[in-house]
Amino acid sequence: MPSAFSPIKYAWTGPQHGQSRRSVSATRRLRLEPLEDRHLLAVIAPSVFGDTGPGSLREAILRANADASPDVIELRPGTYTLSIANTAGQENLAAQGDLDITQPVTIRGMGAVPGATVIDARGIDRVFQVFEGATVVFENLTIQGGLAKDNGEAGVRMGETAACGGGILNGAGVDPSSGTGDPGGEIVLDGVFVQRNTARGADRPVGNAGGSNAAGGGIYSNDSLEVLSSRIRNNAAEGGEGGDTAAGGAAWGGGVYSAGALYFFESRIAYNEALGGAGGNGVAAGAGGAGGDADGGGIFALREGDEPWVLEASWVFRNQAAGGRGGEGGNGVAGGSGGGGDGQCEAEGQRLERFHAGLLPRSRIVPAGRRGAITLVSAPAAGQYETGTIRERRPRDRVGDRPENALGGTSTP
Repeated sequence: MPSAFSPIKYAWTGPQHGQSRRSVSATRRLRLEPLEDRHLLAVIAPSVFGDTGPGSLREAILRANADASPDVIELRPGTYTLSIANTAGQENLAAQGDLDITQPVTIRGMGAVPGATVIDARGIDRVFQVFEGATVVFENLTIQGGLAKDNGEAGVRMGETAACGGGILNGAGVDPSSGTGDPGGEIVLDGVFVQRNTARGADRPVGNAGGSNAAGGGIYSNDSLEVLSSRIRNNAAEGGEGGDTAAGGAAWGGGVYSAGALYFFESRIAYNEALGGAGGNGVAAGAGGAGGDADGGGIFALREGDEPWVLEASWVFRNQAAGGRGGEGGNGVAGGSGGGGDGQCEAEGQRLERFHAGLLPRSRIVPAGRRGAITLVSAPAAGQYETGTIRERRPRDRVGDRPENALGGTSTP
């Protein structure tokens, strides 16, 4: 691990007040001054793409978590896959399931081109979970294939809680309906693709329980998140289906759900979905359940207090929020109502003016349909407020921003 060292520097003592350069020449001296202690970053280079044993990415994460010194994990081109599933509920020590990070680390790939360096969870769990006190920088890589079915609390089993953070969960034991839970660390994405991740709420096919909620298909952050020159695309938050007569689960933030400070710069949030769960059907003379609501197909930001919310030189386009269908009614009874779907980009909380200031001139929010670009919902005040810089012509798609077809290639929208 890193070792400390105390370098020294040479400082020149020049002429003092009242002295000429000639008179001081006889007294010139070199002075040695110690600098503060510094730590060399430990560089860990995984040598295998699999998930087990020495040389794996999981083993590198365990090494980085061993002490509080910052480390760098250098990854090669290729796909690092996760395969060790949780066996007794959510495990939060990085030995099973997602890669849990508890100490400062930089994880650096070999390029921002899609497919250069990929970390793929293959649906066994979300990809990463970051805990309080950790500062984590992801650079030049792709995070994909995550599937979240819980809220990150240790020991919970899939379907027992809301599903949060398909690609990355920043925090633990979170509740997206209120933005509460254990805080996470500070996350920076620099040249990163977060794609094809899902937060999926549990269905309740038996009984009359409501479907589970889901939030943050790509990223769920309960603390600070910076997104620089990155792409958040093709992710989904999907509410679960309700049981008999029960409501479907809600879905928030198909691309990103944030309950903390949030900053985007030169990034794109595109083709993400928040989909409310279907309501359960009525039984006997019972009414069908209501479909789950869906908010913020691209971004949902729950604002509490003074956290900054800034979108600069970035695009939010072709995201969708769609409420779930209402369940069918029982004998002679009306069916349930369908859920509502609002906005590509939502901010909820008490400080609406901060969001207005955060939408900088070079940014664009491009409407997906007839609804406004941004919906701001204030809990203390009824009604909805729409704002933003809207440009009707969508940006020209690049290959990296087109939706993927069933074969994993790209298709023209």
